[in-house]
Amino acid sequence: MKRKASPTRDYFKLLIFVLLLIELILFFTALVFGRILGYRQTIIACFWFGIVVAGCVGLIVCANVAVIILKRLTLTIRGSKGDHL
Repeated sequence: MKRKASPTRDYFKLLIFVLLLIELILFFTALVFGRILGYRQTIIACFWFGIVVAGCVGLIVCANVAVIILKRLTLTIRGSKGDHL
C-alpha cells in the first residue's frame, strides 16, 4: 500500500533542508574567513547570524500555521451559519 502524499510534511522537510543548507554555508564561510579574521570571532559571528536565520524561519513557519488555522476557523464559522454568505 502506498502512503498518501502529505504536502504539509513535505513543506516542513523542505524548510528544514533549506535551513540546513544555509547553516552549512555560514559554517564554511566562517572557515574561509577564519584564516583572515580569526576562527573564534568568525565562528561566533556566523553562529549568532545562524540563530537569527533560524529564528526568521521559525517565524515564517509560525505565520504559515497561524494562517492555516485562521482559514480553517473562518470556514468552520461560515459553514455553521449557512451557505448564504
